Amino acid sequence: MADNPMPGAVSVLYIDCRPRSVAALAAHGALVTCVVNAKDAARVRSLPQVHRVVVVRDTTDCEDVLCALRRDGVSLTDYTAICGNDEYNLYPASVVALVAGKATPSPDHVVSMRDKYVQKDLVRGVGIPVTRCRAVDHLDDLTAAPPEFPVVIKPPAVSGSKDTFILHSAADLERVAEQCAESGVLGPWVVEDFVPGGEIQVDGAIRNGELVLVSISRYLQNCIKIHEGDLAAAVVLDPGVEPELYAQARDLAARVLPALDHRDGVFHLEAFEHPDGHLVFSECGGRIGGGMTDEVVQRKFGVSLHDEWARVVLGLPTGVTTPVVPDPASFGDVHLKAPQGLLLSVPGDEELRAQPGVVFGEVEVRIGERLGNMNDDSFFRAARAVVAGNDEQETRALLRDLGNWFSSAVRVDSSAHD
Repeated sequence: MADNPMPGAVSVLYIDCRPRSVAALAAHGALVTCVVNAKDAARVRSLPQVHRVVVVRDTTDCEDVLCALRRDGVSLTDYTAICGNDEYNLYPASVVALVAGKATPSPDHVVSMRDKYVQKDLVRGVGIPVTRCRAVDHLDDLTAAPPEFPVVIKPPAVSGSKDTFILHSAADLERVAEQCAESGVLGPWVVEDFVPGGEIQVDGAIRNGELVLVSISRYLQNCIKIHEGDLAAAVVLDPGVEPELYAQARDLAARVLPALDHRDGVFHLEAFEHPDGHLVFSECGGRIGGGMTDEVVQRKFGVSLHDEWARVVLGLPTGVTTPVVPDPASFGDVHLKAPQGLLLSVPGDEELRAQPGVVFGEVEVRIGERLGNMNDDSFFRAARAVVAGNDEQETRALLRDLGNWFSSAVRVDSSAHD
């Protein structure tokens, strides 16, 4: 086991471990200690940029993290910064930072960037269009006082599309309530009016309250459609092709982020393109977007979101040089699905990368693995890929064709799933 960093060393205590984030920290001379779950420990120890590994049962449990650090003799005062870069590890990192006497990130700030009800309340307070919403403890509360359908229900601090549902009627409410009771997902819930229009994600970085990078991606289908079998996929839009949308998104981000007191860091904001032409705020996280957002943003704009995140953690100035000149190609990323069951055969990485338009591909499941229902959450996947086309429409077609090819190329024993 490595010792604590020497006093005066640039050192970071990182709750969880994204290899590209660790590499970004190390590139700036930081010694990185990663706090990870036992199942990830061997992989993380193999990373040359990791100085030390602390193993916990659950990186999202503040008590578990603090106890593990104490057991391992970690001296929090030796660390220059304490951080997380995952939706579920931002809060534990803020609590550990508070215990260490560091001002940032504060737990109160993380709550504003995590809780969907809290952030909508803050954003509404500065006059930004936000869908009407309320918090309920249990779905029985909705049954007793039915909402005006359609509505969307979700846990307050959900990530991805897990446990998020559209309810069109009282019958839908009854069906989902029974389903949630069986799975043990009882509450609380945020209940929002359904917003028409397509869904976009706005990713980027803000420094000293000024936006230094904005990237817009349009989903193939709204994320909630994943439950119906649609792909989790998006295409980065070109500022020269969509100047009005970029202007709207910049204005939205420039107003939302200060309302959430997020003036330094990376961000992942989601909004709806309302049919009447304006953007409706959905939610915002103070972290790098999921999927392969980091990869497509870097390919399109030449900017590493991991490097920008690391610079904020270490108190360094932005590395973005202006003007940012986008690549003329159109890039999109996708989570590729496989049917539920015992995996009998699956294409390899080389075969995936040989498909039309694919510039990166990685298969993540192995023969003999039992696959669950990949329609349950946008994070569930058998493989992931980045494709490049000449424009948005071609890239969208490439993503759909790739999804169809992959799912048809996979063979499973559907009678063998759990």
